[in-house]
Amino acid sequence: MKSLKRVFNKIRNENPSGLVIPAFAEALLSRKFSRKLLFATSTPLVDKEEYKKNEKKEIIRFLVELSKRN
Repeated sequence: MKSLKRVFNKIRNENPSGLVIPAFAEALLSRKFSRKLLFATSTPLVDKEEYKKNEKKEIIRFLVELSKRN
């Protein structure tokens, strides 16, 4: 989780005015993280105001698939 957080923070520092979810998605790209890890990691890193509560599962599903891409 620390490496994901480190990469995420680096991306956010390079583009502080950008949206959080795309930065999180970029940090995940091709890193093959599990659904469980993504739920645990996204909660403290992604602001809850950036998505609707009922959208979280779909966002996590998308992010899991994104992390599996080569």
